[in-house]
Amino acid sequence: MGIFDKFKNAETMGTRQYIEEGIHVLEIRRTEQGLSKNPKSRGVEKTVVEFSVVESDTMKPGISCSLVELETLQGYAGNVLAFVAGALGVSIDELKADDDFESIFGGVFGTDQILTGQLVRCVAQKVQTKKGTDYTAKSWAPVYAEEYSKYGKQAADGAPSKAA
Repeated sequence: MGIFDKFKNAETMGTRQYIEEGIHVLEIRRTEQGLSKNPKSRGVEKTVVEFSVVESDTMKPGISCSLVELETLQGYAGNVLAFVAGALGVSIDELKADDDFESIFGGVFGTDQILTGQLVRCVAQKVQTKKGTDYTAKSWAPVYAEEYSKYGKQAADGAPSKAA
């Protein structure tokens, strides 16, 4: 065994650009749910959504950024629910009441990746938690299929429509 073999088999964590405070139009590139591999939170459920910035008042178009939520953090389930509902163009209550709730989440985070290629609006603002730490709160809304051409894009399959 060589002295540097540990590097050959190492898992990379990657670096993430988090969503900055501001108003953004983001293209969903990939969604993932599973157990964290981060040594500080190994075994904790995580949700990661990777985006490409299409338009923003604070972030450079074309860069990648991510929404990362951990089960151990306050608001985890609600934050993920708010993202899915917002991207689909429905209220949180409508999503929760949908008889297909399980299959919708499976389609978003499973192999179907039903949100990939869709555009979403994100408003992100800094807030302080009760513990006094900074947090970037985010609200989500769809970019309707009729608006994609404004961003030089063709509407993704399944993109919400104003007409619906």
